[in-house]
Amino acid sequence: KYTLFFAFLTGVVMSFLAGLFFSTLLLNPLKKITSVVKNISSNNIEERLPDNGIKDEWNELSITFNELLFRLQDSFEIQGRFISNASHELSTPLTSISNQIDVALQKARTNEDYLAVLQSVRSDTQHLSALTQQLLDIARTSRGGAIQTEPVRIDEVIMELPFALSKISSNYLVHTFFDELPDDEEQCTVNGNYELLFSAFKNIAEN
Repeated sequence: KYTLFFAFLTGVVMSFLAGLFFSTLLLNPLKKITSVVKNISSNNIEERLPDNGIKDEWNELSITFNELLFRLQDSFEIQGRFISNASHELSTPLTSISNQIDVALQKARTNEDYLAVLQSVRSDTQHLSALTQQLLDIARTSRGGAIQTEPVRIDEVIMELPFALSKISSNYLVHTFFDELPDDEEQCTVNGNYELLFSAFKNIAEN
């Protein structure tokens, strides 16, 4: 009876210790994953979980989580580029408006001169408003939206560049050359967004 009781007690203790050992061994990778995940934020989104090379459930979890981090990192980078580009696009018409007002205030001018400045400022303001709406549309595309497009004449977009760039800086001098335009106007027409195409060509010319 004592032998059986001792054997039973010994077996319970050994089972408890073995269970504790194997559970600790089994959950140790999870603790490492949890420790790394707690330290990952937007400041170190490039951090990744270690890949131990063992084909088990924990390593599969690490790989899956790393793939999620890659997608999040891409989203952060796209968002950063969008904010940078949007700031540049919005600053251009604002700079143009500010320069025109500064020039108009340098000395007294005729009513016709002030009227011309106001008309030019209104044109820039309308462009700024349209550009802001297009940037919002671009932001919506990341959530499944679509940018509105329509037939746009590329030659008409390019012909606006000299005047638009001269308003940004008096040092800018732009010449456009059209040696030969096709008789079929559809060959000069693309399906796109006028404001975004104009901004793209303007950035190319300015740079």
